[in-house]
Amino acid sequence: SLASSPSGARAALSPALSSVSRLVLTLFAGFMSREMLMDVTDVEGDRAAGVQTVPVRHGLRYASRAALASAMVMAALAVSGPAGRLVAAGWVAAASAGEGIVPVLSAVASALLGARGD
Repeated sequence: SLASSPSGARAALSPALSSVSRLVLTLFAGFMSREMLMDVTDVEGDRAAGVQTVPVRHGLRYASRAALASAMVMAALAVSGPAGRLVAAGWVAAASAGEGIVPVLSAVASALLGARGD
């Protein structure tokens, strides 16, 4: 059977692992971006308390750029999977929606149903 061989099991788990990995990396990048931005806003307090954050050690400019880069990674990962298809379907439906919300909901449902296995 497919799952009894190591390569078959790996192939069967691959889509699930890629989705989980993408989710974990997306969340990590988002949290890192947010935390660095919070450290930027509290740099004076951290410096006074002797807390060695990224902005304290490397400066506000470096920390801001690192936070932006992390946010960009998060955004790229977020739209590279099922969510990207969902957003694209919503945009297409919204652009052609002369009949109200029904085409938008239909496109969203189609995107969600078509996103299985990602």
